[in-house]
Amino acid sequence: MAVRKRAVYLAAALTLGLACSVIPLSAKGQRKAPKPSAAVLAAGKTVYAKHACAACHAIAGTGSKAGPDLTRTGRGRTAAWMTLVIRDPKKLFPRGTMPAYGSDRIPDKDLKALVAYMLSLK
Repeated sequence: MAVRKRAVYLAAALTLGLACSVIPLSAKGQRKAPKPSAAVLAAGKTVYAKHACAACHAIAGTGSKAGPDLTRTGRGRTAAWMTLVIRDPKKLFPRGTMPAYGSDRIPDKDLKALVAYMLSLK
């Protein structure tokens, strides 16, 4: 099972590998993503509302408790992990009830904004 999870994480990381290659290095030599603009965060919040994420999730007490609370979902998460959870949640949570949001449901540009918004929640 652990090997399968590693393979899933590796596949997600490789998918976003090209995007990560242009991110500047921090002082410790780790890649540090630039902070998203206010416009990108606002677009992500709009995607969250448009797809009725609050029907299952809550942020700062607003929304449903049917799914995990997302108030601090950005802590310790990466864009690759968040993308995988949204695109194919069953890969990480086989018993979960969250539906997959493929590119036919959330276009890539909207997904990037949504992921940026989710990662800003700390």
